[in-house]
Amino acid sequence: MLESFSISFTIGAFLGILIMGTVATVILPAIELRRKSFFIQYYVLVFLFVVVCIGDCFTYEKPQYLILGKIITYLEYLVPSLMFVLMTSHLLYRCGKETKKNRFFHIVLMLWSVYFVLLLIAQFTDKMYYLTPENTFFRGPLHTLLILPLLAIMTINVAALYHYKNTISKRTFRHFLFYLIPVEIALILHPFFNTMIFVIVAIIVCAVVLFTVVLSEQVVQYTQQQKEILNQQSKITVLQMRPHFIYNTMTSIYYLCEQSPKKAQQLTLDFTIYMRKIFNAVVSENVIPFSEELEHTRAYVNVALAQIGDRLKVEYNTSYKDFYLPPLTLQPLVENAIKHGMNFDEKSLRVSITTRKTESGSVITVEDDGVGFDPDSIDPKGTLANIKERLSKYVGGTLTIESSPKGTTATVFVPDKQ
Repeated sequence: MLESFSISFTIGAFLGILIMGTVATVILPAIELRRKSFFIQYYVLVFLFVVVCIGDCFTYEKPQYLILGKIITYLEYLVPSLMFVLMTSHLLYRCGKETKKNRFFHIVLMLWSVYFVLLLIAQFTDKMYYLTPENTFFRGPLHTLLILPLLAIMTINVAALYHYKNTISKRTFRHFLFYLIPVEIALILHPFFNTMIFVIVAIIVCAVVLFTVVLSEQVVQYTQQQKEILNQQSKITVLQMRPHFIYNTMTSIYYLCEQSPKKAQQLTLDFTIYMRKIFNAVVSENVIPFSEELEHTRAYVNVALAQIGDRLKVEYNTSYKDFYLPPLTLQPLVENAIKHGMNFDEKSLRVSITTRKTESGSVITVEDDGVGFDPDSIDPKGTLANIKERLSKYVGGTLTIESSPKGTTATVFVPDKQ
């Protein structure tokens, strides 16, 4: 009764884990093909083992199912052994080793071959295990001999894991360790207790670990993909820089060379700083000090002033600079204020840049008194949306836009590090 209850109880958990593992393995598309193949094969074996356990529950101590009981018992010993060999292959693959030429894998195959031969012998002798005419399972005097090859396989797996631990990440090392140790302990305890419950529980723990591996790798991969997408969007934003802005700047420098060589020299320097910061931002994947972003913004404003003249006034109230933010955060906001706020048929444009410290973080405000625009018309794939995404991903920050016919205010909030 205890055996039946234990197996029935674990089957329920097993089925839940099997469903989760199948979903994570089959539906999630981003898993590498060979890794996905491993998880599918593993969970097929888990499914087979579940079917065998269920069959054991319904046929145990029922003489009319004696032949079926012998087949089920045989599979109860065979299927887990295939999982152990499959795990060896996957472990070596994750460590960057070629399975066919690896000595650990050769030893495991040899041990499994010994186990398979012993399991075949067990079908024709009562020395290892046997079923009575009442379909009741009993262990023979040499039952421990049958378990020793499996215990040796798991020991080899643990040894291989420690031998190659420098070739894998700490997270991957822990995942494999959490898989191998419960099975190792279960196999050590198995000869001393006349029950399969320890092996079943160990395999359940392993299935949970593998399911966790699938999900954690998906989360990490998704995060990396999102970060790469943001980086690519930033690069596209830079590469889509308005060509006429460059043409106008070069034309201004051309005329200033004759009219005012000193101004031409300064404009060339500002334009060089602006371009250098732009292309540095393309290759950068890290946050930068606000002072660097402010230098980039000043260079852009100086270039814009050379083209627009006195009709543009930019005020700086940025004494507070002790925080970090993603590159291309402030400069595009100022450029956007000038681009959309300037009305060349009316008054001049005033742009104010302010920074301040709050209890929970740092705030940048870019305010203009231009013609304004409808915030609902912001392109979800445009510059402002890109700034929002990068602020959220890199520093947990926010960008809010308020606009009316009297002007626009863009507010950046960068929270303090926790």
